[in-house]
Amino acid sequence: MIDVLLIVIGVYFAIGVLFAFVLAAGPIKTIDTVVADSPLRFRLVAIPGMAALWPIMANKLRAAKKVGRES
Repeated sequence: MIDVLLIVIGVYFAIGVLFAFVLAAGPIKTIDTVVADSPLRFRLVAIPGMAALWPIMANKLRAAKKVGRES
């Protein structure tokens, strides 16, 4: 049972790290316009938080793209 839990947690964080690096590379600018002017160092510091909270960031990105298509 504990093995399954550890695998699920590992997969969650693996997806989160991949998503965070992709998000930091560019699409984060659609979520927050302030980040567009920030240096790369800031985005690198934010990667652990984005990796841990990737489902929330994915919802924010989806909502930002939805608003962008409507306007």
